[in-house]
Amino acid sequence: MVTKHGFSVVKLLKVDFIDERIKMDFQCMTTGIRKQILIDVVDREFKFLLVSWEDIRKMAMDENLKDSTLLEFEF
Repeated sequence: MVTKHGFSVVKLLKVDFIDERIKMDFQCMTTGIRKQILIDVVDREFKFLLVSWEDIRKMAMDENLKDSTLLEFEF
């Protein structure tokens, strides 16, 4: 992860969508510190974020093993 304050290797722990915001929980692989990032999806200011598709895929598969219902997407 690279921010205006520094950079670090992080692990994506959780992704959720609440009240028009994407909530992501990260853990720094060096210090173990956990942080939460909120991204407002209706904010018109440019934001740039890269997330490994494999991280998202693994979370979806793990969640699917807990619950046999299909993932639902609203468009």
